[in-house]
Amino acid sequence: MNDEYIYQYPAPEYMENFKEMVAQRTTNTNGARKKVIVCFGISMAFLVLYCLPFLNFIDTYLLLVAVIFLCATVILLKGITKKIGTHNLMIQATESDMVLTYYSVGATPKKVLTLRYEDIIECQFFDKSYTKIQITFKKNKHSYLKSYSQTGGEVSHLVDTMVSFELNPYSYEQGFFMYIAPDYFNIKKYALTDKILKKYGNINEYFTRLAESEEVE
Repeated sequence: MNDEYIYQYPAPEYMENFKEMVAQRTTNTNGARKKVIVCFGISMAFLVLYCLPFLNFIDTYLLLVAVIFLCATVILLKGITKKIGTHNLMIQATESDMVLTYYSVGATPKKVLTLRYEDIIECQFFDKSYTKIQITFKKNKHSYLKSYSQTGGEVSHLVDTMVSFELNPYSYEQGFFMYIAPDYFNIKKYALTDKILKKYGNINEYFTRLAESEEVE
């Protein structure tokens, strides 16, 4: 892949901030998971004590503490679920190929798809809000998928010729697939219809809004 990008997100000057954000999110999520384990363990311990007959005189208090820690566990789990929904896609695209680096929270928090456009078998959106996209491709030395665990080690795939990404709505990720990518490879059953243009605007309107929203932030 050469350096003549037709599209690059984030821009080079924002790359360090982007990587710091991803690293911080992973750290926060791992910390939340540890808290869930601790709260759940304490809750189970108090439930065990509640069941012991010689502690009947304080069983109400034991049950109350167990319920409190169980509620804390549920709240923390909801927080982790929200973090799991947080994802970002780094894009480096030329006229003939692209590298997509997908960051999320889970067992494989980083996936890197190196892809030559001519190796794409099928690409399509899977929702009407254009925030889920799936790519099927021919695997070879030019097109391949790599995934990495939380410790940074590479992990194998049961299916390594298909990958799905969630795209943040009204973002540079979504904008790439809606407005830029169709000029270089086919996205199945997708076209810039009047309905889409009315909701999202044309390419200039879409990216102008993104730039303006960044200035406000």
